[in-house]
Amino acid sequence: PPRDSIRRQRQMCIRDSYQAELAMGLSRLTGIPYGITLHAYGIWKDRSALGEKVAGARVVLTCTEHNAEHLRKTFPDHAGKVRVLYHGLDLGRLGPVTSPPPTRETRWLAVGRFVPKKGFLHLVEAAGLLRDRRVPFELTILGSGAEGRAVRRRVRDLGLERRVQLPGAVPNAHVLRALRASHGLVMPSVQAPSGDVDGIPNVILEAMAMERAVVGTAVSGLPEAIRPAETGVLVPPGDPAALADAMEGLGSDRAGAAAMGRRGRQLVAELFDLRRNTRDQVKLLLEVMG
Repeated sequence: PPRDSIRRQRQMCIRDSYQAELAMGLSRLTGIPYGITLHAYGIWKDRSALGEKVAGARVVLTCTEHNAEHLRKTFPDHAGKVRVLYHGLDLGRLGPVTSPPPTRETRWLAVGRFVPKKGFLHLVEAAGLLRDRRVPFELTILGSGAEGRAVRRRVRDLGLERRVQLPGAVPNAHVLRALRASHGLVMPSVQAPSGDVDGIPNVILEAMAMERAVVGTAVSGLPEAIRPAETGVLVPPGDPAALADAMEGLGSDRAGAAAMGRRGRQLVAELFDLRRNTRDQVKLLLEVMG
């Protein structure tokens, strides 16, 4: 119901913004310096007192170069405070890498909340195009959210019930099993009308760490992980035909997709290792806080 949706949105705003505002207020009362971490939501959608938070902080951390560039341009007097610190992934937690299943059809996986910025309605349209082209494929979209009814209705309207599975939200362990059973991940992200946009969704890093190629959109921080012809394929956001082309192309080139998967795991190990990034964060905080 609309009332429940509004309450969830308010809870999300409180959860994502109050820590920085609390730190700023306590710093003014005590004189103790503070630093903040800004993710996509706090930069592109919830901009509450953003300028004051940045101006008062000793350091501003963010998780993508795309975010950092925007913050430096928006607050040029404080550009030197902005540092990029990527999220980390524990490669050991994922278990051994397995080969994709030897099926005739290409099995695609998509994961995320059913909200506008995830672009799942565009992905369903792409699935319809693949069906019309007689491309052998299966698509599973894991998640739930406000757009769930619209996504399910579009799947029914296009007659895709046999090709597109919508099991709902599942625990992370189930996501990892689904990745092992797939040939690749699709991340059709767009910038929502509200301004909300993905950074680098963790499931992209999980897929790459498990040596799966990724099809994604050239939006926000996604190109920092999905590197064309290296770790995956990038297409324009909101373009079902381009999504379908990329999925068809990778599905028909299993060897190329496997090579992208191997390079993807190497990239995760180089840039997104949890232990190294945690050590870097502690070192940075000690440096800037004295």
